[in-house]
Amino acid sequence: MFVPCFVVQASLRCEPEPKRLAWSNRPVAVFDGPDSLPRIFACNEHAQLAGIEIGNTKTQAAQCPGIILRRHDCKQEQAAQDALIDCASAFSPRVESTAQGVVTLDIEGTERIFGRHRNCFAPWRIMQRGSAWK
Repeated sequence: MFVPCFVVQASLRCEPEPKRLAWSNRPVAVFDGPDSLPRIFACNEHAQLAGIEIGNTKTQAAQCPGIILRRHDCKQEQAAQDALIDCASAFSPRVESTAQGVVTLDIEGTERIFGRHRNCFAPWRIMQRGSAWK
């Protein structure tokens, strides 16, 4: 399981759903660093298309119309990674947190529960529709 733009998704995950939905088509960038010179740490595709790049200063990124700037928060990222692991655990007892925003799970032997492997993730797609992992 892979969550694209994980840092951005994690920073928005705890926002109320109406706000997340309103922000879904807007450029979002996450900044980090000293208060004297914070720099963009991560951004979504909308921000990239608007010209935002990793390493831009927060001041440079703020010039982008409609951008949402968020401070990097390691606790939010860990909570999001834990939620991803919990989600994967619904499909297999053998789950590994492979990397930030990536969870590997072993689906061998789950045919009795979920059917053939190609149909295995249909329930996850349904769960995904109601979650922040869009």
